Amino acid sequence: MNENHRVHFRPTRRNSQRQDIDVDVHIIAGDKWNQKLFKVHKLILKERSDYFKVALSDQWVRKDPNGIIIFRKENISPEIFDLLLEYIYTGKVSVPLCDTNVDFVDLIGAADEILLPQLVISLEGYLVDMYLSESTKLLEVETWLQSNIVRLVSLKKDIPEGLSLIRSRFGKHVRITGHDSIQEITDNKNASSVESTIYVNTLLKVFNKYHHMVQTIFENEAGFVASFNEFCREFINRNVPFFSSPSQLLVEFCDIFLRRNEKSSMVDNKDVINNIINIFKYLRDKDFFEKFYSQLLAERLLTQSSFSEEAELNMISRLENECGLEYTSKMRLLFHNIGLSKDLNNQFKKHLNTDDAEQVDFYILDMEALPMSPVVSNLIIPDEIEKTFQRFKKFYKDKYPSRRPNLLHHLSKGELKANYLKTPKVFQASTYQMSILLQYNKNTSYTREELLQNTGINQDLLDQQLKYLTDLKLLLLDKTTYDLNFEFNSEAFQITLKDPEEAMQFHFELQRRLVEERKFQIESTVFQTIRHHRGIGRNALVCEVVIRLKHKFLPAPSMIKKAINSLIEREYIEYVDKGYRKVC
Repeated sequence: MNENHRVHFRPTRRNSQRQDIDVDVHIIAGDKWNQKLFKVHKLILKERSDYFKVALSDQWVRKDPNGIIIFRKENISPEIFDLLLEYIYTGKVSVPLCDTNVDFVDLIGAADEILLPQLVISLEGYLVDMYLSESTKLLEVETWLQSNIVRLVSLKKDIPEGLSLIRSRFGKHVRITGHDSIQEITDNKNASSVESTIYVNTLLKVFNKYHHMVQTIFENEAGFVASFNEFCREFINRNVPFFSSPSQLLVEFCDIFLRRNEKSSMVDNKDVINNIINIFKYLRDKDFFEKFYSQLLAERLLTQSSFSEEAELNMISRLENECGLEYTSKMRLLFHNIGLSKDLNNQFKKHLNTDDAEQVDFYILDMEALPMSPVVSNLIIPDEIEKTFQRFKKFYKDKYPSRRPNLLHHLSKGELKANYLKTPKVFQASTYQMSILLQYNKNTSYTREELLQNTGINQDLLDQQLKYLTDLKLLLLDKTTYDLNFEFNSEAFQITLKDPEEAMQFHFELQRRLVEERKFQIESTVFQTIRHHRGIGRNALVCEVVIRLKHKFLPAPSMIKKAINSLIEREYIEYVDKGYRKVC
């Protein structure tokens, strides 16, 4: 046994070596096929084992004619009992266990039965060193766990601290496996090449594998469940490939699943949503997930690209179950707005008594339903859309005189049919791209200044769009003019034009807003907590604020302390008698 795991007794008055002198107990260990007689001393056994203190008491023992106590331990093999006696007499096991045929789990079980707690702890430490150390290959750890852990859990489940070392090592094994799995798919890759589907499926593979072990092998033993959850939370939130956060990648995974595509009807919606929630519940920045998810949900609903309204609502319900009604309130409101807008569009077309407007749909959204603040834009609405918009605006004003609708260009999209090509194409484009391309119905060549004047798009955004369209070869840059490319070719009939820099800009804007919102939420929670307690210490206050906010995000103690100091400076709260209270 490793020297670190030898437990030595204090010196005793008697010789601790096992000798046949003055023996008064005969113990027969093993079953009828494998038995051995051990001659031992009652005083030593009773002094060093609570089990023998009771088992060898006068009221329980049976003696032979010579006064020798006869004791049987049929459930412990002679080999294991010999090691236990060596430990009882000498305080250590000198024979290397790896060189014996002793079953390690059986030895721990026997030591536990004989009530030798120090030996049990020592053996568990040796077990971790030999079979479950971080230097041990993962496959070897896996094999050992599968072979031995069922008996070990069954043996130790009634002892609160009995499996603490193994629980901890199992959790670390989950973390290492998760880390290595993510490292494998992110090595030597750029951020743009790490697909959300691959990333999330890798997380799910690790989660499902060890979650199954916790359920079946560990029988959902509370300690193993807690260890599994702790280390899942650690590796899921730590393994962020490059600049993408786990929340962002999980939202992108959701978006791919919920968008209409060829495989949509082949997927079991409930299974996929269950898998998503299994990862979601470990996220520390659930507020970021909510904002980003709401943005892509709005895009799916506004472009009618969601493959199933039932799946969308099911997903929202599951998020609601995890985080509460407030978390999904904007998503619910968005769905409500979309439903009302569909009815409004039907009324508008009946009002016109014509089919001319059926190619344009208008969605009226409450400001509270928007995932982000409206973007101020001076975009000039193209003539092809302006006429219909003005008619709708008048219709809406007549119906709701107190309301004034404004176009949200950054959320609007449309389809353009390109008839100038040899093979007609359909472009799915943003409003800004439509505004640029529709100019070419009047002329086939424009300077940058002309496009700037005709579209009203700000310079930076226009430059981004023009660069993208020229890189795509839809437009050709000829010194100072942007010309329509009549030779543009693509195998696809329908082409989705991406919005350059949109995702990056949205990400940075979202991060900026989250910092502001978190600051406000922390201050609000601190104030509410102090008002509720009417006097609370700093440590207790910090802990309660963390508990109240952890379903949204995990606030750092330093952020909470800054919020406390800010509220004191602004005279909302004060520190009195070793506690905080609100200023009256």
